[in-house]
Order: sequence, then structure tokens, then C-alpha cells
Amino acid sequence: MAHQYHTKIDDMIDKTLANMNQGMISKLMSVLEATLSKLSRYDEGSLIGSILSFTVSNFIN
Repeated sequence: MAHQYHTKIDDMIDKTLANMNQGMISKLMSVLEATLSKLSRYDEGSLIGSILSFTVSNFIN
């Protein structure tokens, strides 16, 4: 009996960990996109600005 409970708990922990990882990746991607977007607006007209705007458009797609 105890083995079945351990398996269920392990499965629940694995699913929770996967959801937490996905949530963290999603949050970090949104922060990165916002930061790159702000940097590209700040450096408008410069070489680095054009590189950043290209990078931002690739993240969004």
C-alpha cells in the first residue's frame, strides 16, 4: 500500500516541478522581451538599436 502512495506523490511532485519550470521560463521570457524592447527604443538609430530590434522581433515570433 505505501508504495502506491509514494508513486502518486512522486508523480504529483514531478508535475508540479514541470509546471513551476514552465511558469518561471514564461516569466523570464516576458521580462527579457520587455527589457530588449526598452533597450531597442533607447538606442534607436544606432547600430546596436537595429540589432536589438531584430532580436526582439525574433523573440516575439
